[in-house]
Amino acid sequence: MKTSQGKLKVCSRGHRFQKSSDCPVCPICWPGQRKKLKSDFPKAVTTVDEYIATAPQEVQGNLKELRVAIKSAAPLAEERISYGMVGYFYLGKLIYFGLWKDHIGLYPIIGDVGGLEKYRTSKGTASFPLDKKLPVAQIKKLVKERVKRNEKLYKKKK
Repeated sequence: MKTSQGKLKVCSRGHRFQKSSDCPVCPICWPGQRKKLKSDFPKAVTTVDEYIATAPQEVQGNLKELRVAIKSAAPLAEERISYGMVGYFYLGKLIYFGLWKDHIGLYPIIGDVGGLEKYRTSKGTASFPLDKKLPVAQIKKLVKERVKRNEKLYKKKK
């Protein structure tokens, strides 16, 4: 961020905002994060094991269960941290999951979402509450559909 005239600041994207002594973050670039300083953000994890280990104890079981379900549906998929979430790749992007304050998100959801009616879904996303059991059978079904889709797209490229 570069300093502008008076107490106004200009962020790297050109947004002007009132500088506060306790918050150097642009409220336009980081809505809702104005009171969070860089030191408040957790250290970036590099492995899936670290990602699960840094999660609260009460949700680690759900994350491990989700990991096993995805690995069993796509045994050849490579897992890694991408976009700050756990990502699985097989002939391209396969599926991601991420832990949020009140749910576990699964991305992208493409195709039949049957069996997920009782969960919050939107275009490309399914959200599972932290206090409920995961629909493992439906998750495996979604992952297998993504594997077939990626294989089909890979064959077309050849």
